[in-house]
Amino acid sequence: MGWYRSSEEAQRGFCTRCGSALFWQRDGSDHVSVMAGAFDEPGGLVAGYHIFCADKGEFYAVDDGLPSFQAGRPASASSG
Repeated sequence: MGWYRSSEEAQRGFCTRCGSALFWQRDGSDHVSVMAGAFDEPGGLVAGYHIFCADKGEFYAVDDGLPSFQAGRPASASSG
């Protein structure tokens, strides 16, 4: 496992063998977000909200009724 600074605001964790992105953490946060693809069998995962909707591709529809945020998750949003 390794870390790299992916922006001025966050860092990402990755596998040093294959380079797969595994998790990320915003500076100053005690919350680490784990990528769903990091699990061998991610069955049973349920989305709670959508983040960075302002940056989504035009071909994505965010129409499932879940809360959506134009940027990252506000501190007031529940983490699950």
